[in-house]
Amino acid sequence: MAKQKERREDREADLREALDVATQHFRRGRAEEAMEVYRRVLALDPENFEAMAGIGDLLLSRGRPGDAIMAYGGALRARPEGSVEVFINRGSALIQANDLEAAATSFRRALDLEPDNITALNNLGSAYAQSGQPGEALELFRRAQRVAPDHPAGHFNAALALAAQDPAGNAEEVIAAYRAAIACDPKFAPACLNLAQCLAARGETAEALELVDEAELQAPKDLPVLIGKGQIYEAMGEYGNAAAVFDRAVLLHPDDVDARLALARAALAAGKMKKAVSTCFDLLASHPDLPQAKLMLAHALIEDGKVTRAKETLEEVDELPGARRLLQHLALADGEADAWATLAARSPAEDRSGGLATWDGAPTGADLLIDGRGVDPEDIILFARLLPEAAARAGRVVLCHDRILGPLLEGVPGLASVLPADEPLPPGLSLRLPYAALPAALGHRGRSLPANVPYLHPQAGRAREWDPAMFVANEPVVGICWQDRGRAVGPDQDLTFRELEPLFEEIPARFLSLTYRNGRNDAGLMEDFGVIEAAAQCRDLEDVLAAIERMDLVITTDGLIPHLAGAMGKECWLLLPVFPDWRWGRRGLSCPFYPSLRVFRAERTGDWASLIADVQAELAGRTAA
Repeated sequence: MAKQKERREDREADLREALDVATQHFRRGRAEEAMEVYRRVLALDPENFEAMAGIGDLLLSRGRPGDAIMAYGGALRARPEGSVEVFINRGSALIQANDLEAAATSFRRALDLEPDNITALNNLGSAYAQSGQPGEALELFRRAQRVAPDHPAGHFNAALALAAQDPAGNAEEVIAAYRAAIACDPKFAPACLNLAQCLAARGETAEALELVDEAELQAPKDLPVLIGKGQIYEAMGEYGNAAAVFDRAVLLHPDDVDARLALARAALAAGKMKKAVSTCFDLLASHPDLPQAKLMLAHALIEDGKVTRAKETLEEVDELPGARRLLQHLALADGEADAWATLAARSPAEDRSGGLATWDGAPTGADLLIDGRGVDPEDIILFARLLPEAAARAGRVVLCHDRILGPLLEGVPGLASVLPADEPLPPGLSLRLPYAALPAALGHRGRSLPANVPYLHPQAGRAREWDPAMFVANEPVVGICWQDRGRAVGPDQDLTFRELEPLFEEIPARFLSLTYRNGRNDAGLMEDFGVIEAAAQCRDLEDVLAAIERMDLVITTDGLIPHLAGAMGKECWLLLPVFPDWRWGRRGLSCPFYPSLRVFRAERTGDWASLIADVQAELAGRTAA
């Protein structure tokens, strides 16, 4: 009896030693050696819990979650009470196998054995989050935070759950949770990356870049980190740097489609057409039916001046909304489509004003609402020339538009009243017309509009207080706008203040900034070059109109400013990228809508220097005369 007990103890000691050896092999990355030892153990003891659990861990680490689940199942049959580690690892394998309900059950079994286990709390919360239960997930992450306040995962996961519940409403809590995770572990790359993306979305790009640099330092080859860094550079307008980061991501992860699409997009924005086109062709070589690659290729071909080839590519993927919009944009820009009929068709059919009938443009004595809610302010200004014609065909005419326009159109002849969109409409209205449908309703076709310019005028008698330095006798006054309302000049390019500096250094004129709503970003540079902020002294667009009236010339990128200058007949030089808004067309040096506009077009994407040199030469000759 004693000998049997001794043999049993020796056997158990041998098995324990073998299991320890297998564990050491596993920890040192020697998976095959560990697997061989576990198999020898099972040959001696087919019901050995530790060996089956170890095999499950090995299989899970090698990306075989299905086989791992079977191994863990064998271990639990041998020992139904299991262990915390087995239930946690089995749950992780089930998540990889996309069986979230079973995974949650396994994590709960682990918590039954150890209620404060941090890994089980966080993993169960993640299972709830992935199954669309962010509230339950957040409760578990909060528990994990209370159990281990210095553990970064609880804070990080809480941020993810808060963002899933309400990204906008919980924004501050999300940022605070990411900061708490980083305070626990400054090298926690996922928290650094996610916080950087949150801050970049709020325009806090400097801190965002510092955070993503730290994330890259900790995980230099991590694809999400590289993609996130490139996206932050894009948010900063540094497209060349973004392209360099995405290029590195592609070198490290050549099979990742998203990385190559990001590289094509950034290269396009940086004006690197050859890189953009070659990246798209490389993608299509391995994924010939990838519609996003064809759409990106079409953009690059348009920027490169190969419009016919671009149209052929777009027609291959015309099921994509982006491709249809781009084809329509080209058709409108080239005059191949009836612009006003297209805008009328896009106009919202529903009436949010109480069931008013749609006006067909025929003469009527009925009172009419012209509904400009949600319409681009540029179109409001462009079509304002038609409002007197509409007023002559109807009874009382009420114009409703978004508040950004302020009192700009209050002096247009024939309008009974002009109301911001958030104010109640007057009683008695019986007809309605969407503002964008106005040209078509009045019988205008193609891209033609009556050239009855000027049709906008500053309000007489309105008190204005200008800086005395703005308008000085016998000195030319030039209004300048390089970015309107924070928008890009074209689909992928900004014009910066620094690119305009040759004008300010060499031209004897007084420059006034009309960069509406966004000029403060360049306040220091403007002061260095003596550029006066006119837009900052304007209460609304009507004041902007009054400032433009006193200028000798306006030089501007696309946006509200060229429409305001054109509507009042002010001489205006419009700077356009290779692929501009369709309203300006793709060719020509004049604009049929506004006779006082002269168009300067960039020849290559991102090459604003050549265009500014042409403008500088023209302006120098003008001021010297």
